[in-house]
Amino acid sequence: MIKKIIILILSIFVANHIGFGQDTLKISSLQAVEMALSKRLDVQSSDLNIRISEKNLDRTKNQYLPEINFTGNLRYNTTLATNVLPAGFGGNPNVSKVKFGTKNNTTLAFDFSQNIYKPTLKADLKIAQKNIDAEQINHNQNRLNIKYMVLNAYFNALLKQKTVVLAIDYAQKAKQIYAISTKRFELGALLENERLKQQLDYQNADIKQKKAQQDLDLALKNLKNEINIDPKTNLILTDNLEQSTPIDPKTTLDVQQKNELKKLKINTQINQLRTQRAYANLLPSVSLNANYTAQFQAQNFDFSQDLWFPFNYVGLRVNVPLFNQFRNKSDANEYKIKANQSQLDFAHQQNKLQYQAEQAQTELANATLNLDYAAKNLELARTIFNTDASQYTLGKINYTDLLNTSKAQNDAENNYLQAVFNHQIAWLNAQKSLE
Repeated sequence: MIKKIIILILSIFVANHIGFGQDTLKISSLQAVEMALSKRLDVQSSDLNIRISEKNLDRTKNQYLPEINFTGNLRYNTTLATNVLPAGFGGNPNVSKVKFGTKNNTTLAFDFSQNIYKPTLKADLKIAQKNIDAEQINHNQNRLNIKYMVLNAYFNALLKQKTVVLAIDYAQKAKQIYAISTKRFELGALLENERLKQQLDYQNADIKQKKAQQDLDLALKNLKNEINIDPKTNLILTDNLEQSTPIDPKTTLDVQQKNELKKLKINTQINQLRTQRAYANLLPSVSLNANYTAQFQAQNFDFSQDLWFPFNYVGLRVNVPLFNQFRNKSDANEYKIKANQSQLDFAHQQNKLQYQAEQAQTELANATLNLDYAAKNLELARTIFNTDASQYTLGKINYTDLLNTSKAQNDAENNYLQAVFNHQIAWLNAQKSLE
């Protein structure tokens, strides 16, 4: 009966804090996670990083495509260049100066280039694909971190909500005790100072209730921030702190599937590919080149004249690097060292993740035992308080004894709630260590 009254009071209290014109959202922990993953800006940003990496891969693939350029060049020679002809040229015994050319020199050209063999392109494509894989892993890890941050915030809000209920219950008990002491004082069975002490305890309980509500408000505010919803939204949490968490439980650890190890493995592969690319950059590249040009030369800009003269060529271009061998070999050695470093980091991280998983399982086992102890202590504290409350009403025990019993029950209830919360968080941490 008392619990129903407390729940009713809490419902009225919450209803009185719901502002007009504000949205009210009933949400479970699983729904909170799904909403956060769809609304948070950092999730959207990491998704864009994947798209950027995909565009980089497309740009690398485009190096296989031919390059065709059109160039138009309109030139007006205000002063023609002077050429010197040596003595004896054309039978002229003296050095002569002549000017060749026309005022208008216009060219229209098409240039064509096609890579036939580019030794670094294969490695570039593989590196671009690995960068996409790395961004996808970062995206998955970010989503996983957000999932557990939201769940932690959700269950913390549930804990603060339960704490408010306990604070209301404790304040009601203090008020009842104060009412009893007032009657006993009026009957001359209690000293004035004892009644004032009970009044002080009641007022302290009221302050504690207000502090619990403030903590709940902050916890809900933090949850809204984690989900990225309007801070003015009124949240109604539909889960129960004492129920099991909604995520699918995992019982075994597959270390190779951990995002941290996948990322280190990809880093090793990227450095190995960069090593290959540095060596490939020592090889010659071959490309096909072609050009078609139409040239117009005249003293004016009358392009209708039959003064267009085409010329074209087709050729192979071979680019042989001669002086960058030392730099490429130095780069290759650097990437070899980085690849070895990534392998060492992989082994270290693997051991670390295995230890963290075992540690999380141990903490969960301890939290389970603590929860069992707290539940038994709470049951015992409630029994003792009910007995002492009856004895105090009959005047068989003094107020100090009843006060100590009441505080002991309140502590036991808070300890139990904290044990439930700690068990939930330990369970979440254990699950996260296995994902």
